[in-house]
Amino acid sequence: MRETQNRADASGIALRSVVRAGIAIAVIVALALAGAYAAWRLWQPADGYHGPNTALDVKFALPGLESAPQNAYAAYLAEKERLLHGTQWLDAKAGIARIPIEQAMRILADAAANSPSASPPATDPAPAPSPVPAATDTERQR
Repeated sequence: MRETQNRADASGIALRSVVRAGIAIAVIVALALAGAYAAWRLWQPADGYHGPNTALDVKFALPGLESAPQNAYAAYLAEKERLLHGTQWLDAKAGIARIPIEQAMRILADAAANSPSASPPATDPAPAPSPVPAATDTERQR
């Protein structure tokens, strides 16, 4: 009798093993679904779940718009101009100051020009003489 239970059918497939594997897969899927349902119930919002298409009751703060932003923009530009063209001590002990941008560029250009590593400006070399003399008018007429 034991031989008939473990014996494969005519196609060579052990039906008992296939059925056991199918039952095992079904049990695993059922346990996974039960766990997902338990987690959903555990973490469900306090007011309940009303479906995926319900409107959310979320309030967002509106942006703070100004009635006349021209004044704020003009003040912003004036502050940037003051920073670009004004002087101010940032750290007097360390000797760090803010100076106008034109003066800073002039100082850097002078320092670069006076540094020993500054090379003289490159000049264009004179054009090389032509190895063949140009033909004269009389030679062209021949």
